[in-house]
Amino acid sequence: MINLSFNQMNNIGMRYVLDKLSCSTPYGEEKIRKIKVYSPVERQALIAELENVSKTIEFLPIMKESFDKVEHSFMCMKDIRRSIAKCQEVVLDEVELFELKKFLLQLEILKPAFDDINERASYNSIHIDNCVEALDIIDPECNRNATFYVSDINNKRLKEVRNEKKFIENRLRTETDESVKKELHDIRTKLAIEQDEEEKIVRKQMSQALAEYREKLEEIIESVGKLDLTIAKARIAMEYGAVMPEIADDGNCEFVECVNILVSDSLKKRSRSFTPVSIELVNGTTVITGANMGGKSVALKTIALNTMLVHVGMFPFAKRVKVKLLDSMHIISEDLENVDRGLSSFGAEIVQLKEVLSDYENSMILLDEFARGTNPEEGALIVRAAVMYLNQANAYTLMTTHYDNVAEYSKAHYQVWGLKDIDFNKVRQEINAGLDGVEAIEKSMNYGLYKTDAKHSCPHDALNICRLLGLDENIMKIMEKLY
Repeated sequence: MINLSFNQMNNIGMRYVLDKLSCSTPYGEEKIRKIKVYSPVERQALIAELENVSKTIEFLPIMKESFDKVEHSFMCMKDIRRSIAKCQEVVLDEVELFELKKFLLQLEILKPAFDDINERASYNSIHIDNCVEALDIIDPECNRNATFYVSDINNKRLKEVRNEKKFIENRLRTETDESVKKELHDIRTKLAIEQDEEEKIVRKQMSQALAEYREKLEEIIESVGKLDLTIAKARIAMEYGAVMPEIADDGNCEFVECVNILVSDSLKKRSRSFTPVSIELVNGTTVITGANMGGKSVALKTIALNTMLVHVGMFPFAKRVKVKLLDSMHIISEDLENVDRGLSSFGAEIVQLKEVLSDYENSMILLDEFARGTNPEEGALIVRAAVMYLNQANAYTLMTTHYDNVAEYSKAHYQVWGLKDIDFNKVRQEINAGLDGVEAIEKSMNYGLYKTDAKHSCPHDALNICRLLGLDENIMKIMEKLY
């Protein structure tokens, strides 16, 4: 099963996506916190989950009133699971019974709205009942008010005690003789104690009767949580134009115009746009080369994010995605190094690679600028060896690198378009006009990927970037001579 660390989830943008999911019930919120990652053997369950999201997207706009009623009921629900779990062994108090009653009353409102939607949507594995039998236990008088009162309808002695107590309290209001008042107070105290005992008997009977519906209520809660999360997944898919993925049995993984919304939303704040990533991963190693500052790492993280989204039953942010369900995903990136190991970044990467090579069957392996923390000659040699070895693995490996003579060993090679079409004069003018140099280059950088010959060398845009950023002309001449 795919099991990325918190840092990795955060780094690829998955935590950002999960934080943007907005559920209305504690049951849906818990499902976000414990998001289910589907494995290959759970293929049918994943497809059912994705179909539920698709159906919600289809009917949300045309059945807005019914969905509004559902979500309003969700917002009124509190977490009653603890009360349900203990009702057989412990006597529930009035607050717990009140919360249970409120939940069951919301089900009375929720069910007709859900039935209206489900009649057309036909959700998979989402079934919501109103459990009127449980409500009748808590509300035997069937007043259906959003309050709770221990009913004496089935307890004759409780009714008598309450009447006697009320009679004594009425006398106390008019009695002036202090000795008589004291007597009445003593009687009232005894009646109050007896009332509490009788009410506890009633609450115990209610608790035990409710225990018979524990399993049914837990199933309803599970469906409420599923529906809540499904609606949240549909809303974020609609907001960002996400698409239903294709689940492949085998073959290549295809990603067409994928977006990483963590990066995209950040760019929007700076009035810039995200360049979608399109790439096809073969079984073996695919290498991305490209300019410095060219977005190779962003492309890798975008593929990781959208692959992960499919595995948690969400629509990927793309025009088209076809993926095979994986047993695992491995990310090796210097910015995810665990410094607690006391290793250099290179040492940490080698330890991670060793761990990956012990478990890479049917996995996706993502290596971001692997071995950049050692000297270039040895680094290039290590990367080439890794590419050649992983070409034989039953895994989809995506590697970004700035080393030359690596792509020629890969199964597929993509380059970032980079500065190929840059208007140097325009960029210089913008910088001279006061625009930050890095920002000017970023604005003109083409972050799109294109497939190229595996033997096509790594582009060398570093000199152009140095020149645009105004590096001293004398050192530039030395660089050009050496190059």
